[in-house]
Amino acid sequence: MTPGAKSEAVIDKVEINGATLDFNAGDKPVATAVTAGRNKDNFVIVYECWEEMKQNADGTLEPVAFWYSDDSMYTSSTNMFTQFESGRKCMYSIGLKAKDGYKFGNGSSTVMIFDGKDVGATYFIPSQDGKTAMGMALKTINIEKAQQHSHTYGKWSFNKNSHWLQCTDSNCNDLNGSIKDKAEHTFESDKDTVCLVCGYERQIEKPEELVKPGDSGNKPAEPDNNPIAPGESEEVDPGGSSGDPVTNPETDGSVGMITITLSAVALTGALILRKKR
Repeated sequence: MTPGAKSEAVIDKVEINGATLDFNAGDKPVATAVTAGRNKDNFVIVYECWEEMKQNADGTLEPVAFWYSDDSMYTSSTNMFTQFESGRKCMYSIGLKAKDGYKFGNGSSTVMIFDGKDVGATYFIPSQDGKTAMGMALKTINIEKAQQHSHTYGKWSFNKNSHWLQCTDSNCNDLNGSIKDKAEHTFESDKDTVCLVCGYERQIEKPEELVKPGDSGNKPAEPDNNPIAPGESEEVDPGGSSGDPVTNPETDGSVGMITITLSAVALTGALILRKKR
């Protein structure tokens, strides 16, 4: 150690979790790995890398194209790819950098845990000064053509207007596209309430009974408040009165009384004349 140089703590365990390692043909690589464990704050991930491999006649693998999460890793001569192709074999690696005051130990003094597994000293390669390290060939995958989803159908779906069939698979990623056989409800008659196809039950409102103008609506006649007993008849006295005085509503009744008095005097006079004769 150089006199006066600050000593650096050795990172004795490197843990990496969260890397996306499952891809199908047409998928694009993504960088999702994170540091973990008690030393997670002592180093950072510089890049994640996928290498497209070619298998030689002797069985060895040779990288022919690369993808890096950090664009600065590319050079003018780098053959790069941006999505996985069917039938290819690809290998995952990761680049690390120790923070100030820390360094990685050699393969025997630093253990690397990737995706919950010890990768072994062979695949953890620190730089000579311990400031950087590489997890090499941590995962190799074969890229296959994505399987076509097959829709599964069950019971009818419906609303008040129509019914349809829709995929019932919880993993379906195109539920709207799976809809088929959509149609309006079918009823046996205008009075039937249950759809013959899906079983939807509708509510039918009964029309209100309308009463024609001038029609009594066949209501029974109201009872007479003064019914006539059997065997009796109602007599009417022409010229009779109820016994109550008749008055002119526009006077105090004096005119009527004067007229009655004059009539009585005239009758008396007539009777006297007849007797004299």
